[in-house]
Amino acid sequence: VKEIGVLLLHILTGRGNWGTIDMETIYDEIGEEWPFDVARELLDLAMRCMSNVEMSIRRVLEELNEIKRKGCDSIKVPNIFLCPIQKMVMRNPYIAADGFSYELEAIEEWLQSGNDISPKSLRLKNTLLIPNHNLRSLIQYWHRKRSATQVVK
Repeated sequence: VKEIGVLLLHILTGRGNWGTIDMETIYDEIGEEWPFDVARELLDLAMRCMSNVEMSIRRVLEELNEIKRKGCDSIKVPNIFLCPIQKMVMRNPYIAADGFSYELEAIEEWLQSGNDISPKSLRLKNTLLIPNHNLRSLIQYWHRKRSATQVVK
C-alpha cells in the first residue's frame, strides 16, 4: 500500500524521489495539469497510503474509483473557468490589471495582502478590477448545460 502512495505522488508530479514531502511544493508541481479538487484527494490518499495508517488494497481501490468518478466530471471544466488562485470554477470573475480573470473575493484578498505582482507572476500597474460579464455568462451556460446532461444520464 505504501508503494501505491509513492506511485500516486509520481503520477501527480512526475517526480520519483521524495526524500521530504512539502505540501506547497507538491501543489506547485501539480500546477494546472490537474483539477485542484481531484489532485487534493489523490494527494490525501497518497499521504495516507505512505503513512502508518493501515489501509487495505480494497479500500485504496474503492477510493481511487471514487476519485476517478469525480475526476471525469472535473476534467470537462475549461481551464479559463478556473480561478488561478483558488483553482475552482469562478462564480464572480473579475479582470485584473494583468489581463487575467480571477474570482473577485480571491483577487481582492490577494491585493489587500500587499501584492504588486499578480498570481500569474505579472506586474500589476494598478488594482482596478473590472467585472468579466462575458466569462460569467459562459460559466453559467456551462453549468446549465452540464446540469441538463447529468439529468439525462
